[in-house]
Amino acid sequence: MKILKPVYYDEFKCIGSECIDTCCKGWQIQIDKKSYLKYRKTKGEFSKKLNDSVVRNRKNGTELFYAEIKLKEDKCPLLNEKKLCGIYINLGEEYLCNTCKIYPRLIRKCGDIYEKTISLSCPEVARILVETNKDISFNMENENLNEVEQKYIVKGEYNKELYNLLWEGRDLSIEVAQFKEIPIWKRLIFLKIIEEKLQILIDESKYNELNNTIVNLTNTITNYDVIKSLDNINKVNRIKIQFIHTILQRRANCGKTNNKFLEIMDDFNCLFGDKNETDILEILDIKENRFNEYFKEYENIFENYIVYNLYNYYMQVLRTRDLNKEILMLILKYSIIKILLLAKWNKQGERLNKKDIIDVLYSFSRVMEHNDKFIDDLCIDIKKEEYDSLAYLAILVR
Repeated sequence: MKILKPVYYDEFKCIGSECIDTCCKGWQIQIDKKSYLKYRKTKGEFSKKLNDSVVRNRKNGTELFYAEIKLKEDKCPLLNEKKLCGIYINLGEEYLCNTCKIYPRLIRKCGDIYEKTISLSCPEVARILVETNKDISFNMENENLNEVEQKYIVKGEYNKELYNLLWEGRDLSIEVAQFKEIPIWKRLIFLKIIEEKLQILIDESKYNELNNTIVNLTNTITNYDVIKSLDNINKVNRIKIQFIHTILQRRANCGKTNNKFLEIMDDFNCLFGDKNETDILEILDIKENRFNEYFKEYENIFENYIVYNLYNYYMQVLRTRDLNKEILMLILKYSIIKILLLAKWNKQGERLNKKDIIDVLYSFSRVMEHNDKFIDDLCIDIKKEEYDSLAYLAILVR
């Protein structure tokens, strides 16, 4: 099998109780049928606790979602006081359900290529991304998938012409994201320009124009006068902070979050809450300039975050045909994360360490990337108001 994966994929190892958070809390834990039947055959004191903690999914059960763990106080009741898994301790790794074996890994089949990735909602993945100092690259290898991996392949629709367009578009976009000669905000504007041109080809099925479009885009992106002209884009902090605050408030109001994210939101409210618009704009103008200067030593983290998103989400367009949505969400997430980091930096006396950045990245990912309905509804509303234009999104990243 042809397997494509980022270089950091094989670096990931679950660190169990040493992790700063747990993946056994705050979300549904689905049990596959094979694991469920194995649990029913276990004996002893732990067996009773295990089976009392599992409930059948009788409404719409499948082989992979045959049952689920009954959470207690929003976490798995089989987790001990040291944050260690009772199933692993008492029965061994082979008794872990597929959900616990596979997370935070994801495998997507695109044509004859299987793309492997890992989710930033895991703190250890966030740590790897934060501490990666070299450009993220990708390896294509021939290897086999194990039994569990084969069951969790995400198979989307496949159109060869669309796939080739997305492959070329993603490749160019990752090159732009790693174009260190220009600041991050300009790279994001170029990603939006690429998206707009490619979305037209997708909408009109003009795949025969792909090569010329890529050449023209490359010439535009590397044109000094074009790069310089982006400096004429004005900052409009009023629109930026209102937009970001509205999204954060909307997410807070729509249900389950996590304690770390609530703590980060407190930092945000400490900086911007209970203040009039004039004060907020003055604060943002002064603080953002100082933060941008301070964060230059960490700018590769933003770059890695952008590449992570491009690799993870670009190929979803095979199913949706909506590249606009993926780049829109990338720009929104970047803009929000930057403001949340600024707020934490302010709270801590205008200082940050890598742990602070890891906390923001993984906790934000947990409340955003695992809530498809929230993202879909948000994108629909943004497009309805025509806030997904290049002019508007340029304000968010400037």
